[in-house]
Amino acid sequence: MRIGLVTDSTGYVSLEDVEKYSIAVIPLKIIYPDGQVFNETALNWKEYFSSLKTAKKLPTTSQPSAGEFENIYKSVFDKGCDEILSIHISSGISGTVQSALMARENFQDKKIEVFDSFHTAMGLGFQVLEAANLIKENASLADILSCLSYMRDNSKLLFMVDTLEYLHKGGRIGGAQAMLGSMLQLKPILTIYKKVETYDKVRTRQKALDRLVEEMEKEVQKAKGRFKLGVLHLEAPETAKYLEEKLKVLVPDISLSVIGPCVGTHVGPGTVGVCITHLP
Repeated sequence: MRIGLVTDSTGYVSLEDVEKYSIAVIPLKIIYPDGQVFNETALNWKEYFSSLKTAKKLPTTSQPSAGEFENIYKSVFDKGCDEILSIHISSGISGTVQSALMARENFQDKKIEVFDSFHTAMGLGFQVLEAANLIKENASLADILSCLSYMRDNSKLLFMVDTLEYLHKGGRIGGAQAMLGSMLQLKPILTIYKKVETYDKVRTRQKALDRLVEEMEKEVQKAKGRFKLGVLHLEAPETAKYLEEKLKVLVPDISLSVIGPCVGTHVGPGTVGVCITHLP
């Protein structure tokens, strides 16, 4: 059985890997305050993040429609696939999974497995790439789903937010909290598992970076087998390089990824993160 792989744009899988594994990517949307709507993948990311720095009101983000999912599923089946595995951003932070499930109802005679990753960004990307490799090795859909279930429950994704400004503009924290946090040089560390939560609040940028490295060290030490380790960033290549060099002491093969508009709108430029995913 030939399995087609579908994911959404928030996994930020590289174009090279998308083409290599024939992954169908459905974009999430950016909605500007004036009502203009753009696919995340169609934006000039550099210009977009530059505009965020002066925006009084942030754009919002939205999932693809069920109709868009129907179109992409149809195109995958038309290419000769017998089954589809559709892996997406956590349903706790986006309606993308729900749109996929609605679209699946119109393919009653076809096998479409919609998988909630419980993550986004690199946490999602690692799952997609492992699924792609397993499909290439002719693994069954059941075996792939078993692997993905293990991965999503054995992953840690941490973001260090450089400024509280975007959390405030997006309504995640109040103005007084943002002002006090800035005065105290607080650097929130966020985590994602089903939903976004505060993992810790660390004083100063350097201490926060050290904390990210320490958390990955703990995860590597308790690893029982294979794992994927990576660094992600939003317009912070030098900081990402610093984290990469620190983590290379643990393992030489470090994955690197950027954060795009849909995730980046909520955390802002300067954000860096680390991710580890254990494999069965």
